[in-house]
Amino acid sequence: MEKMDHTPLQQEILQTVSLLLVITVRCCSSPTRCGLETIHDVQRVTEPGDLMLGGIIQLSAFVKYDNSDLVQRGWTIHRSSQPTAHYLRHLLAFMFAVEEINRRPDLLPNTTLGYTIYDVCMLEDLAVQSALSILSGVEEPVPNYSCDQKSKVVAFIGHLDSSPSCSIAGVSGIYKYPQISYGAMDSIFSDKSLYPYFYRTVPDERSQHRAIVLLLKHFGWSWVGIVVASEDSSQRSSMELHKEIIQSGLCVAFMQTIKKRRKRELEFSKNVYIMLKTSCSVVLFFGNSRSVFDLEQLLYRKFNFRKVIIFPAIRFSYNPNSLIALNRSLMMSPPRRDIPGLREYLLSAGPHKYPHVQVLSTIWKNYFYCCVGNASKNYRPCTEKDLLSQVDASDYDVNNFANTFSIYSAVYAVAHALHDLFSYKEHGQLQSFRRSHQPWKVWDKSNSS
Repeated sequence: MEKMDHTPLQQEILQTVSLLLVITVRCCSSPTRCGLETIHDVQRVTEPGDLMLGGIIQLSAFVKYDNSDLVQRGWTIHRSSQPTAHYLRHLLAFMFAVEEINRRPDLLPNTTLGYTIYDVCMLEDLAVQSALSILSGVEEPVPNYSCDQKSKVVAFIGHLDSSPSCSIAGVSGIYKYPQISYGAMDSIFSDKSLYPYFYRTVPDERSQHRAIVLLLKHFGWSWVGIVVASEDSSQRSSMELHKEIIQSGLCVAFMQTIKKRRKRELEFSKNVYIMLKTSCSVVLFFGNSRSVFDLEQLLYRKFNFRKVIIFPAIRFSYNPNSLIALNRSLMMSPPRRDIPGLREYLLSAGPHKYPHVQVLSTIWKNYFYCCVGNASKNYRPCTEKDLLSQVDASDYDVNNFANTFSIYSAVYAVAHALHDLFSYKEHGQLQSFRRSHQPWKVWDKSNSS
């Protein structure tokens, strides 16, 4: 194994991060190496290549908490989620970009990109666990060691949300690996003294704050309320917008935080009650995709809800209840772009095209009621006619690419940085890069391009 160099301070940080993983330390055969026995089974997709991209994305939604597991495993919380077609577009766009780059003779010639992509939903601890696994080159992470001598990880891509992106940066930044988020808009990432190796293919959230203020002024909404989840990113964003609203001459009726409690539904019910009783007709909501889902479930029961809810650019998977629960609401959205060839690629995806991608097996069961291979009690065998083109456009939009374009651009950003780096080297640069791989060189080239 190849040992990664780091300072004593970085070692201390790594140890702290490892504790937050809720993992059990298990010594390996060598006394100088220890593996981290993970308690979460994280789904992944792998494609070999000369140079590897580490993808940490959200493919699943609707996280469920099973507190019965607390009795058997102390304070560990078991989580379960299901992949959705809405987020599947991000995974397929990642794969499409890599395939496209590997076919191009003018970009990274004689070099193939590969990837290891983990689905961590929107959970911070799974993001940390996956980052450690990618750095180790094995599913069961070995901190501070790279167990894969054939392929080198050159950069991280992810996450969609700010909180998991911050968790990834806490690990990748120790070893100076560049990280590109395709959805994190938190303004804190613009501070290069804190996140020197962090990039993103979406704008800073300050731009949408200005857009929200202009929207409020346009409709004459001068008396608004703010409801915010307890996560750090949402808290920061709401405070910055609160300041922007006050400076523009508008007024904030209330600012309510949804606290983290075991009885989460009760906490949301209290905030919905406040929203119903307030005299203001407009409420701004700040939270992650899970918070929106919880709010949606409560609003679905309140058919007389007469407030206008404005959301920032929150990414979440729509369902039939959304049309009823989120009626009269407005949501900011990143610019939509076109990606030549991706639409056809998405429409042609199906079980027969990806028979060995285990993470997609739930997709086929949920949308086609089929399974790859032999039929089971509840599912028929998948056929070549089972294509994602049959999925409703409200859940699988192949015509409008926002964050889908962002993750596609993130892959290309790394590829162009590598290409520029190799352009300054002599022949045989790939083997030289493997032997003396320093991830900060990719960052340095991206930073100067």
